[in-house]
Amino acid sequence: MSEELRHNAEPLRKYFPLIGDPVAVTWTSRDNSRGGPGLVTYWLEAVVELAPATATDLRTRYATGESTQPTGLPAALQTQVPAGKYATNPDFDTALGGSPEWNGTATGYLHRELPILVFTAMAGG
Repeated sequence: MSEELRHNAEPLRKYFPLIGDPVAVTWTSRDNSRGGPGLVTYWLEAVVELAPATATDLRTRYATGESTQPTGLPAALQTQVPAGKYATNPDFDTALGGSPEWNGTATGYLHRELPILVFTAMAGG
């Protein structure tokens, strides 16, 4: 499994338009296509610094869930996650992962105070 960290925002904007035009992104991805036949599954994990207006909008609409900490991140990405409380919400997860371009699932964590979104996503298979 590669833990190469990427910083190009365009793929994230394409597949996850809910993030708007982010200030900065750090992400990694992988798939199970190495050599074997069958369906391919894609995984993506990201830490996104949102534009302040986008962060406010998403928190207003979706930060109604319990506070928790992001989980399931590769070690290389975990070091990029700011400390603090994060909100998660099933409606937010559906909106984040349900774009026609991604058409998969996602679990998002919105920082309660900073304009930070941490998410994991899966599609295909």
